[in-house]
Amino acid sequence: MSWTAHKDEKMAEELHEEPKVVVEKSDTLADMIKTAKKVTVFTGAGISTAAGIPDYRGPEGVWTLSAKGEQDKIKKMDMMKAVPTATHMSLVQLMKAGLLHHVISPNVDGLHRKSGIPKKDISELHGNSNIEYCNKCKREYLRDFSVGAGLANHLTGRQCIAAGCDGALEDTIIHFGENLPTSVIDSGFQHSRESDLHIVLGSSLTVSPACDMPLETKRRGGKLVIVNLQRTPLDSETDLRIHAPVNDVLTQVMKTLALEIPPFVLRRTVAVWQDADGTAVCGLDEEEVPMTLVKSTTVGGKTSTGVSVIYRAERSSVVDVEFYGHYGEPVAHLEVKEEPVYYSMEFDPLRSSVWSVTQREGKVKNIGDIKPGNGGASTGMKRKEQDFVDETDYSSWFAVAPISSCEHLKEIRSPAGMTVDPKAPCGCCGNIGENMMCLICHEVHCGRHVNQHMLSHHETTGHNIVCGFIDLSFWCYTCEAYISPSNPTLSPYYVAYHTAKFGAPPPGH
Repeated sequence: MSWTAHKDEKMAEELHEEPKVVVEKSDTLADMIKTAKKVTVFTGAGISTAAGIPDYRGPEGVWTLSAKGEQDKIKKMDMMKAVPTATHMSLVQLMKAGLLHHVISPNVDGLHRKSGIPKKDISELHGNSNIEYCNKCKREYLRDFSVGAGLANHLTGRQCIAAGCDGALEDTIIHFGENLPTSVIDSGFQHSRESDLHIVLGSSLTVSPACDMPLETKRRGGKLVIVNLQRTPLDSETDLRIHAPVNDVLTQVMKTLALEIPPFVLRRTVAVWQDADGTAVCGLDEEEVPMTLVKSTTVGGKTSTGVSVIYRAERSSVVDVEFYGHYGEPVAHLEVKEEPVYYSMEFDPLRSSVWSVTQREGKVKNIGDIKPGNGGASTGMKRKEQDFVDETDYSSWFAVAPISSCEHLKEIRSPAGMTVDPKAPCGCCGNIGENMMCLICHEVHCGRHVNQHMLSHHETTGHNIVCGFIDLSFWCYTCEAYISPSNPTLSPYYVAYHTAKFGAPPPGH
């Protein structure tokens, strides 16, 4: 939102240190990485600007220009065509070398996963624009297009293909006023607590509660490094502060560590087989779960499309596989056999015009989940799997810095005599976990990842101010804003919630 742009000119200013100083500090950072036992990296929008994706609070950022009424100057970029930067690829190599252990990021552009960071090694705090999940069995589906619901209920219009499920699929993007998923925020804080070195790359550190994660490492005796052109609220806590573009710093760090920055290579896995139903083609993710990679297939001169798996009645010795073409990848001509064949494919969009292909035979994992008639793509489902046109307004997909105050705070009740129980059930459905407390009536209801009963409570009663049990964040529905817990009116609530959840008041209270 435009009102989250930096209002302090000093905070908005970009600082550039002398090249010699940047090299010296980058060499120091390399030494810190080598000697650390566990390293976590926190990345912000600043690491993707070199890929053509604008940040938010920089001089040409989305919120900065919007605040000036200069929306027409905001850079337009198809995120699906963005190439992971030198920083993205450096992180991949550091992880392969055992020098990086976890990545935390509020970015939703999907470039970390695309670059090669495994799912288990990243906490995507605000979701991923390429991932949707089943609201029934919780299975995730990675797509080669933006799932782009853009709706308050997050429904994408597609359904789960797991055997016997048929649940509705939702996007994973965190909208304003929504709690972060419990598992993701717990993972981020857990890795931060376990790390003795936390490196922040390209983040203004103004989004709560994410910005507290690097500080968690520092509070437990670890070291904190921040690489960002603009000042951040945590600068005074750092052991090393570098004002320089992240690509410049990471390039020097890799040089000092004698590690090569690998080029971005598009990697795809496709399973092809033939059975009584005909010829089948299925894209698979790193865990061999069906992934939407294939835009169309041509078998025997006839072309078909689908979302997770494509079946044709025709039998043929060769199938032509067309991908989504974000990087100009060519059609692949793949041999069809009776038994499933895994094709591992690589394409270098900057240096090649053909696929590099290797193959192996073997049973396709989860084949029972994806065959028609066994929880697979039924005729009714295929009607919903039309070619996708992304018309989503991405500008509302990102969480924001908390405001210092709000006129609706005068409505809240005194916390005196209030009973705080982070495990209190939702008053409507009985859910325990991702719940919120209304600060006007002290009722407890569930958040958006459950049944959205707190939103319904607000719409029914007009009560505006709530606090989430998961991240202890305060939200005003009418202002559509997070409110800082340091606000004098909210501070007693924050202390009470923190004490109830962690057994002690927050630092400084």
